[in-house]
Amino acid sequence: MLLKNSLISMASFFLVSNAMAHEGHEHADNNKKEEQKVGVDFLINLENSAYTSFEMSDLKVKYKDQLRTAALQGVALYSLNKSDFGSFVIGGGIDNYMMQYKNIVKLNNYESNAKINMYSLSVKASGGYKFTPAKRLDVYALANVGYGVFNKADLTSVTLNSSNEQKNTLTIDNHISYGVNGIAAYKFNETFSMGLGLGATVHSMNISNKKDLGLDQTVNYVDVNSSLNFIFSI
Repeated sequence: MLLKNSLISMASFFLVSNAMAHEGHEHADNNKKEEQKVGVDFLINLENSAYTSFEMSDLKVKYKDQLRTAALQGVALYSLNKSDFGSFVIGGGIDNYMMQYKNIVKLNNYESNAKINMYSLSVKASGGYKFTPAKRLDVYALANVGYGVFNKADLTSVTLNSSNEQKNTLTIDNHISYGVNGIAAYKFNETFSMGLGLGATVHSMNISNKKDLGLDQTVNYVDVNSSLNFIFSI
């Protein structure tokens, strides 16, 4: 009986030791993988407006808050000072921003269905903190500032009760944006995550067409947006 108990004890000790060694090797391999990573996250963000405060006082409009926006962004973030809680991140990227504004406006003493389409390509700088509260969860808290390097826009109007259509080119100058956003992302593996975000961005720009519309106005508005985020880590 004593020999049997001894053999059982030795077998148990061997199994526990083997399991602990395997777990240690696995933990060491995970740490090695983390150390080998460059520490850069590439974010692709698809944004859609949930609310805007857009208003143009130079246009006599019938309704408020008729603005719709969307954006496709690419951002690279580099991690600094990593800890158990997360790391500071800093980086930048590009923002393809699209805006459409529909309203009934008064142009040349006639009420018209008007639509403004705008596209802006901006360069942006981003920074903030990347929290790692769980093994499979990353949370980004970011601040952003951007400047439009290429902008184009036009206004199409159709006079009410007629088919008279007029299209005018608008000049967009000094498009500046700044804001904050948060992203919660689920890590499928060490290199790919997918998440949802919420943010608020202030846009400021000058919109003008003095020759045809007598329009020259600086517009400031807040764009509250939701986003779908794809994250690739190296």
